[in-house]
This record gives sequence, C-alpha cells and structure tokens, in this order.
Amino acid sequence: MRKIARYIYVGLAWTELVFLFIPVFVAGMALFVRNSYWSDHSAIGWITGWPFLLLIIAGLVGWIPRRLAAWLVGMILLHTLHTLLPSFKADLPVLSAVHPVSAVFLIWVTLTHARRANQLLLEPRGGSDNMKQPAQIEPSTQS
Repeated sequence: MRKIARYIYVGLAWTELVFLFIPVFVAGMALFVRNSYWSDHSAIGWITGWPFLLLIIAGLVGWIPRRLAAWLVGMILLHTLHTLLPSFKADLPVLSAVHPVSAVFLIWVTLTHARRANQLLLEPRGGSDNMKQPAQIEPSTQS
C-alpha cells in the first residue's frame, strides 16, 4: 500500500505543477483577449489548491520523508499566501503587486518538490531503512 501511495503522491506532485500553469494562461487571456477572464483566473487559482489535500493523504499513507513533507507544507503555505495577496489591493496595493512574483516562486517550489518526490520511487524495496551500509575498512596494522 505504501508503494502505491508513493506513486500516487509523485503523480499528484507533477499534476499540481501542471495545474499551476492554467491560471497563468488564463491571466494572459484576461490581459490580452478579454477582461472578463479575471474571474476565471481567480476561480481556477483557488481550485489549484485542492490537490494539496490529496497530496497530504497520499503522503501520510506513503510515509513520505520529513524533508519532502516540509516542502509540501512550504508549498501549501506559499499557495495560501499567493491566493490571499490580491485581497490586499485596497489597503496595501504594493503588497498585492507581489502576486505575479509569488506565482513564479510557487511554480519553482512546486517543481522542486515534484523532482524531490521522484526520489521516493528510486528507493530500494522496503524504503531507505533497507539500504546496505558501506563496508567498514579497518586500518592496516602493517607499516
């Protein structure tokens, strides 16, 4: 079950990365095609957060390492901040203007997370606990 959950986790990690490009494209549509796409951009942006719930579940079942879990928590926090930034437009417009920059950073963090998640599939059977230790070489007593 752990192995299957890890495959699902890796697939979801890469899916999340692909999903993040959709609101970026829709923002481009709002800028260059029709202004009404901004509402679609906002709605799709909130929807891209749903795979995080599935990532958490697959990560718990798959017993992902702490470092990878830390990247997941970072992604969730960054995504939350990213989606909240436009709401500061009235009070702190300069902070709200960081929204496109945080999108780039979120994509980079998600890509790094997905690449690190691939390591789950490269571990030997039984996880990292079964890795063979290198042979100990005792110092020579001959001079």
